[in-house]
Amino acid sequence: MASSLNLQRNDKMERKLLFVDDEPNAQKAITLAFAEEGINVFTADSGKIGLEILTKEKIGVAISDYHLHNGMTGIEFLSQARDYAPLLSRHIYTANRGTVLDDLTDRNEHIGEDGLLLSVLDKGTTGVQGLLNAAQAGFERYERLSSSVIVVVDDERMLLRTMTRILQAYEHAIVEKDGPFDALDYIRENAANPQRPVAVILTDTNMHGMNGTQLVQAAKEIDQRIRPVIVSGNVEANVNLYAALEARIGSFPVIRKPFLPTSVLRTA
Repeated sequence: MASSLNLQRNDKMERKLLFVDDEPNAQKAITLAFAEEGINVFTADSGKIGLEILTKEKIGVAISDYHLHNGMTGIEFLSQARDYAPLLSRHIYTANRGTVLDDLTDRNEHIGEDGLLLSVLDKGTTGVQGLLNAAQAGFERYERLSSSVIVVVDDERMLLRTMTRILQAYEHAIVEKDGPFDALDYIRENAANPQRPVAVILTDTNMHGMNGTQLVQAAKEIDQRIRPVIVSGNVEANVNLYAALEARIGSFPVIRKPFLPTSVLRTA
C-alpha cells in the first residue's frame, strides 16, 4: 500500500525579506519602505549574520549588497544561503554589475528562475520602487515553489523516508510513493490542479515493475512541466538508460547514492 504525506500551507504566507548591507542608513531606508508594503524586513551587516538569520526565520527573499566589509561578498553569502534556504529568491544590489557578472561566470552560475540570482539590481538606477518590484517578483517565485509538490518515489522504505525528511525540513511540500504505478496515478489525478501542481519527481533508478527512467518518461507524457531528478547507487551501470532518457526529454540531474542533503536540496 502506497503511503503519502501532504504538507498543508497557509495561503496568506507572511512575507519576510532579508536585507544584507553594512550601511545602517540603507538598512533603515529599506526597512521603512518595505514595512509600508507589509513586508517584514530582517537586516544584517554581514553574510555571517545573514546566514544566522536564515537558520531562525523562514525568509522568502534576500537582497544583498555585493561589497560587504565583514568577511564575504554578497555572491559568497547568497551561494551559501542556498544551502540554508533552497527556495530563497536571491538578488544582488551593486554599483558594479560587471564585477558581479564576472563572479557568476567564474562560479559557473547564472541569473534566472533557476540560477543563483533572480536578478542583479543596479544601485545607480534602481530606486526603492525598483527594489520593491524585485522583492515582489521574488516572493511570487518563492510562494509558487513553496506551494508546488515534489513526488518522491522509491520502493526502498528507508531511502524514501530519508529523502522525504531532508526535503520536509526545508519547506518543500512532499508526497511520497513507494511504487512507480502509485506515483503515476497521483500525477495523473493532479495534472490539472493549479493549486497543488507536481513540480518535481524525485525517483530511484532501480525499482520493481518499472525503473526510474521509465517512470520519468511516463510522468512527462502526463505533464511536460514536471522536472525529473533521478537517484542512483551505480550511475556508471545505468549510463545507457540515462542517455536514452536524455535523448527523449532533455537533460536532467542524477544524484549518486550515498548523497549529501545539499545534493538533494539543490536539485529539487
